[in-house]
Amino acid sequence: MEIALLKLVHVVVFACWLGTDLAVWYSTFYAVNRNLSEETRVTVIRILFALEMTPRICMTLMLALGLHLSYRTGYLLVERWVIYLAYLGCLFWMGLVIYQHYGRNRKLRIGLGRVDFGFRLALIAALSAYAAISLSGPGGAVTADFITWKLLIFATLIACSLMLRIKLKPFEPAFRNLLGGNPSQADEDAIHHSIAATRPWVVAIWLGLLLSAALGVHLVG
Repeated sequence: MEIALLKLVHVVVFACWLGTDLAVWYSTFYAVNRNLSEETRVTVIRILFALEMTPRICMTLMLALGLHLSYRTGYLLVERWVIYLAYLGCLFWMGLVIYQHYGRNRKLRIGLGRVDFGFRLALIAALSAYAAISLSGPGGAVTADFITWKLLIFATLIACSLMLRIKLKPFEPAFRNLLGGNPSQADEDAIHHSIAATRPWVVAIWLGLLLSAALGVHLVG
């Protein structure tokens, strides 16, 4: 029962992540359409931001769910407390993500954004290092190579999320000016170029998710 439930939740999180990411992608074309009124574009961007929270939260959940499922199916040989620790870490990460979106204290949001950035870098380093060690020879906690590859893919997805954040840096001040009803040409260009710069990284995330799913159902690997 536990394994079946984990598989269901894992699939639901995957579907929500990929599905809402597609909706966000579609919305961006309206957000940068200068033929639309400023009011319409502001509304679209607000909807875009609301939708974007779903893939962000799904990313924080996916690692713990994947480790838990691997543990219950015998692909991950660790003590159960490691799984509890993974959930605590992912809940901490989710808290950082949620406060950055909904928090009212701007200084705290900026500070937690730096913590989130550092946390993601640490995850990338830890997952990549473990995957490299695991693939270099037998032994270790992971008993199947496809799980190791999924960990490496997840590290890549986190790296893509950091690139999205970097590429979107000019967007926030430009959007505030659009929200104020007096955007300059430079603001319009910043909105257009920052969103355009994210698209290759979004596609990379989709491809990574699909490859990870293919590994999970043993379509490849």
